[in-house]
Amino acid sequence: MRKIIEFFGVSGSGKTKLKNNLKVKNSYDYRSLIYNFSDKYFVLSKDEETSLLYFRIVKSSLLKKIKYLLKPKKLWESSTFKNIKKKETVKNKYLNNYKKIVSKIFQKTKKKNLIFSNFVLNIISNLKCSNKFKELMKFWFKEEFSSYYLSKKISNKNLIDSEGFVQRLIIYLYFTEKNKHKTITKKYLNLMPKIDTLVIVNFNKFFISQKKLNLPNRISLKKQIEIFLNVKKIILDKKFKKKITKIIEINSKTNLRKILA
Repeated sequence: MRKIIEFFGVSGSGKTKLKNNLKVKNSYDYRSLIYNFSDKYFVLSKDEETSLLYFRIVKSSLLKKIKYLLKPKKLWESSTFKNIKKKETVKNKYLNNYKKIVSKIFQKTKKKNLIFSNFVLNIISNLKCSNKFKELMKFWFKEEFSSYYLSKKISNKNLIDSEGFVQRLIIYLYFTEKNKHKTITKKYLNLMPKIDTLVIVNFNKFFISQKKLNLPNRISLKKQIEIFLNVKKIILDKKFKKKITKIIEINSKTNLRKILA
């Protein structure tokens, strides 16, 4: 039976680490699901299929292990691997093809929840940030939306992601006027696709302060925390039970496997 599990928390709270440690059988995140299954359900060009194969190999656990083993010996920086790394034009070609695939799937699936997709794209268009960042936000949304509805075609695969629909609310609200936050949050939660389990990762201020967060200069952790707490309060309202079946509150040290068992 297919399940959708998302994590929700501020930067540095441990969402990604918890997700990676939660090795659930037949599970994928939003992006890897597209890498592995989009060519089975949508008609793609040869170039697009090749691009998916490229990302399946590059993102495979085997290649990650090889990189890890080679790094201490500095073999990854040898002339052979440097030549591979320099081929950015090839990588960009594959990335552009991947974006085309996402766009193609989104055009086919957006009617599944047209009101929500239009609502979110409108939010992004009105964000108080650069156009380049808006385009990135639109791509991420289309990717997650497309993957969600692609997963509905695959009955025995689980979706587990630390960057899902609920998590995106933090960045949408971050670049939106504060007086609109509550209205946007409630409408967003009412319209978004159903999630089986939302894992809320509560933060430790001291722990986060000790971490080196890779945040853009404009992103304030203090503001993130304020938005997180406000959204969490709304999420815990029982009226959103239809959209989020199960809510679990944890911290980064919680044994998640026992809770989700």
